[in-house]
Parts: sequence; C-alpha cells; structure tokens
Amino acid sequence: EACHDALAGKPRLVEVVNQYAEVVDRIGGNTMKKQELDPVVKLLQNRQSFEAATVLMEALSEAKVQAQVTFWRDSAVLLPTWPQGNMAAPGLALVRRYYDARRDRSVLGRVYDTGLCWSDYPLVLALELLPDKNRPYLTWKFQLRSVAEPGKVVHLPGEEALSKSLCALAPNLIRSSASLATGDLLLPDGTPLDITDFKRGRAPELLDPATRAQVLQDVAQAVADLVQRAGDALATPRSRSTPSSPAADRSPARTPPAPAPAGRSA
Repeated sequence: EACHDALAGKPRLVEVVNQYAEVVDRIGGNTMKKQELDPVVKLLQNRQSFEAATVLMEALSEAKVQAQVTFWRDSAVLLPTWPQGNMAAPGLALVRRYYDARRDRSVLGRVYDTGLCWSDYPLVLALELLPDKNRPYLTWKFQLRSVAEPGKVVHLPGEEALSKSLCALAPNLIRSSASLATGDLLLPDGTPLDITDFKRGRAPELLDPATRAQVLQDVAQAVADLVQRAGDALATPRSRSTPSSPAADRSPARTPPAPAPAGRSA
C-alpha cells in the first residue's frame, strides 16, 4: 500500500511494478515485501528503465497469447475433434483479440467428438473460453450437431429429456439456448480451470512444456470421465426413433473415441 501511495498519479508505473512483482512471485514462489519492492520502484523511476519495463509488459502479454495458442493446438492431440480430421485451432490473431478487445471479444474453443449419438445425431462436447470477462474459466457444453453442416447446432423434439439427463452428470451443468448442458469444466479434483490471466490457478503451468502436459492430461481425463457418464446415462439413445430430417444429417452408431495416451501430449 505504501508503494502504491508513493506512485500516486503514475498509474502506468504502478502497473509495471505489479507486473514485475507477479513475475518474481511466480519464479520464486514468494510474495514481494515492501523492502523488496522499494529498490525496484527506484530502478524504474527513469525513462530508460521504464521503457525497458514497458517492453517486458508487452512480452508478458504475448506470452499469454502464445500459451493459449499452444494449449488449444496440443489439446487436439489428446481429444478427437469434430468433425473428424478438423485440426484447426484458435490462431494468434483470434487469441490476441480475446485479450485485447474491450467489446466483441472472440470466443476461443474447439469441438470434440464424444462418439455418442442421440436420435442418430452426433452428440459433441464444445470446450470454450467465453467472451464475458466475468467468466474466466474454461467451459464445456453438450450439443447435437449436423453431419451435413458440422457447425450447425441441431434442436430436436423431445431433447428436454436428453438435456435433463446430461445436466445430472455434474453439479454445475444447466441447459442454455445454445446447449443441452453447459457449465464450467471441472477437473478430476472438482475444481474449475482458469487459463486466462496467469495470476491464479493453473494458468502459469501452460508456460512450461512439462507442466502444460499435465494440465492437458487433466483436461482430457475430465472430458473422458464426463463422456463416459454420458454414455452410461444414454444407454439406448441409438435405438430411439429418428425425427424426420435429411438423411445426410444422420450419423450411424459409433464407439466413443478414447483420449490419446499420456505420452502424446505436448
């Protein structure tokens, strides 16, 4: 608090000090004390050092972007994508917009193939980071998709019963206008995953290949567990009558694909 009082009227410098303190905290595992901050503040109170710190801030922002891009790219190695063979992941431009835009932020995500069907339509699981800044956690949502138009979400008569069954799979799942069941992704230990601001949770683990691999494995395990419960809950979905629809939209019964083994991550 005393440090911030000393920097009153210099918000940019305050932000630089905060960013530097976070870097040191992550590296050393300690919280910077006043006697540690004071020399840093003095060091930055000249133009050359301030400009160097500004460059560091920009590099930190780019590190966030690169970590996000790598997360989505590597996740496709562990989880089967929908439609099959779709390896496209959010790129640099889209991820930068997610972090930089004040309005109309982009949605970051991928759609994964559960291997399950309902009324002959594929049941997929979309993993997303939503544009709402109040929703920092990775989310997942069940949807029915069209084979003919993979990006099209299908709504069918009687899907309320399906939605009810899916929402019962986890304590935080609810139905929405865009999904049968949605909520924050819960890791095997029951906690949500924040991979956005790198100040808390497991986001810093995405910066290191070894720890990033473990995060991806935990996400893959959480998805596999949820899909397994969905398969158990929908033991007879393929035997139900199919609503009147174009034949091209229908999908034959499939075996749920399994996540890749641990050695394939990162």
